[in-house]
Amino acid sequence: MKVILFLFCAVLSCFSSKALAQEVEIEVNPKEPLVGETFSLNLKIKTNTNQDPDISFNPHGAEVVGKQDQGVSVRTLFINGRLITSKELNFSYELIAQRAGVVRINDIVIEVDGQTIKKPGLNINILKEPKQLPPVFALAIADKNNIFIGEGVTVRYYLYYKTGLAATDIKDFPKLTRFFKRFLQENNHPERVEYEGEVYERSLVYSARLFADKEGKFFADPITLRVQYQERLRQSPFGSLGLGFGGKLTQRTVSSKPLEIVVKKLPAENVPAHFTGLVGKHSFDLNFTKNKFLVNEPVEFKLKVTGPGNLENFDAPKIIQDPNFEEFETNADLNIETDVTATKVFDYTFLARGKTSLKAGQVPLSYFNPETLQYVTVNINQPELIIEGDGQPIPPKETPPAQAELTLKVPEIFNSKAPKVGQKLSAVAPIFDFKANDKIIIRWVNLVLSFLLLISMFYIFNPWREKSGLKRSEVALKKIQKQGLNYQTLHEFLDSVSLDLHQTSYQNWEILTQNTSLSEPSKRYFKNLLDEMEKKEFYDKKISMKTGFDKKAFAELTSASKTI
Repeated sequence: MKVILFLFCAVLSCFSSKALAQEVEIEVNPKEPLVGETFSLNLKIKTNTNQDPDISFNPHGAEVVGKQDQGVSVRTLFINGRLITSKELNFSYELIAQRAGVVRINDIVIEVDGQTIKKPGLNINILKEPKQLPPVFALAIADKNNIFIGEGVTVRYYLYYKTGLAATDIKDFPKLTRFFKRFLQENNHPERVEYEGEVYERSLVYSARLFADKEGKFFADPITLRVQYQERLRQSPFGSLGLGFGGKLTQRTVSSKPLEIVVKKLPAENVPAHFTGLVGKHSFDLNFTKNKFLVNEPVEFKLKVTGPGNLENFDAPKIIQDPNFEEFETNADLNIETDVTATKVFDYTFLARGKTSLKAGQVPLSYFNPETLQYVTVNINQPELIIEGDGQPIPPKETPPAQAELTLKVPEIFNSKAPKVGQKLSAVAPIFDFKANDKIIIRWVNLVLSFLLLISMFYIFNPWREKSGLKRSEVALKKIQKQGLNYQTLHEFLDSVSLDLHQTSYQNWEILTQNTSLSEPSKRYFKNLLDEMEKKEFYDKKISMKTGFDKKAFAELTSASKTI
C-alpha cells in the first residue's frame, strides 16, 4: 500500500528569498531495527529558504505510526573568508515493521521553494532477534572532525573486546599520508566503556596528533590488528570455574573504519602581517640573559612557544633585525607535554658587530583562534640592547653599496688603443674604505693598474709574437714524437699552426687543400690521418690506426703554415 505523507515546518527568515535547499541527509535509527519495535527515519534538510518543505515517501513492509518536527538549527561559519549562515530543518518519522526481512523505502521526494529533490530508495534490514556486536573490533575516534588548516586533531585507535585477550599484534599501522603526524605515547591501561548499549573493555593501541596543510575531505587510515582471544561457550559447565575450559582460543584480523576529517581554509580577511601560521591559543616568552654587550661578543637569548599548533614545522620568528646584530645560529628543541600541547624553545645566537643602542620595544606575533574565528596578536617585550666598544655602527642592509672612482694616469707613450690620460673608471669599492685624504693608497693603486696595462699592451704589440708561435709548433711536434699520435696531440699541433681545433676533418682538409705549397702526398696523408683520428675518437676507440707518423709531412706543414 502506497502512503504519501506531507509535513509543514516552521518558517524561518533567511537572507535570500530565492535560496533553494542545498542538501538532504537521511538516516535510520537503529540501523537494523527489530520486528514489532518502532524505528526512526530522520531527515536533515540544509536550506536558506523561508518556505515549508513537502516530504513524501512510500514504505513497503512497514507502517508509519508517527511524525515529529524536531526543530531548526542555525549555524554561522567562515568559508573561504566569508561569513555564511545556514539552516538545518530536522524531521523524524516513526515506523514499525511486523515481520523480519527487508523494508524498502521508495519514492523519497522533498519539494521546497519550487525545487524538487529526489533521493534514492533505502533498504532497511528488520531483525527477528537482537543482533549481537562482535566480541572484538577496532575503532578510530577523533576529538574533532572539522578543523582548519594548521589546526591539530587527535586520533586514537582502540581495540574493543568482551572476552580475555591472549595476544594482540598490529599488522598494519595507519599511514596517514594526508597529514603531518605527531606520534603520541599515552597510557594504554584497559578501561570499561559502553558502546551501543553494551559493555566492553577497550585498550588504546595507537594514537597520533594530525595536522593538515590543505583544505578538503580527508580520511584517517584504518588500523589492522591480529587478535587472539578466548571465545566463550554458552553451555559450558566449566565457564564459571576459572579452569580455562569455558571457551576456545580464536584468532581473527580486525580493522577500523576510515575516519573522515574535513579541513577548512583559514579566513582570508584581517590576516596580520606578523601571523605565525599557528592555529590555537599560544603563549610566547622571550628571555635575554643580559642587555649589554661588547663588539664581537655573542648575543644569546631564548624564545619559548607553547600551544596546540604544528610546532614541528614552525620556524624561528624574526626578533632582532638591526644590522649591528648579525644572526649567527638558531637552534630549536621540541618537547611534547600532553596529547595536545607542545613547547618549542628557540636558542638564538647573534654577534654584536657595531657600536649601537637598540631601544626597548615590543615584537608582535599572531595566531588564529579556531573557537572565536579571529586572529589574536601577542606582543612580547624586547629589552633595551646596548653594544659598546670600538667599532662603527653598521648601516642598514637597504643602503646601496658605496661607489668609488679610481683615476688611472696612463703614460702618453701608448697608442690610441690605450685609455686616455686621466680617464676615470667607476667601480664598486670591494674591501677597502678609501677616504678622501688617502692619497698615498690611491697613488699605489694607480701605479699597479698602470703596470698591468703596460704588460697587456706589450703582449698585444709584441713584434716577436709570430716567432714565438713557431716555437709553439715545434713544442707540439716534439710532444707527438714523444707521446705518439692521438686526438689531443694532433689537434694541439694543428692549433699551433693556426688551424681551427673545432672544425671537422673535412673542413680541415679544405683548409689544407687551399695551401698550394703543400705537396699532394702530404695533403693525402693529413686527410687520411684526420679521418681515422675522428673515427677512433668519436665512433670506436678500439680501432687501430693505419696511418702512422710522417715526420716529413709534419715538417712541411709547419714551414707552410704562414701561407694558410
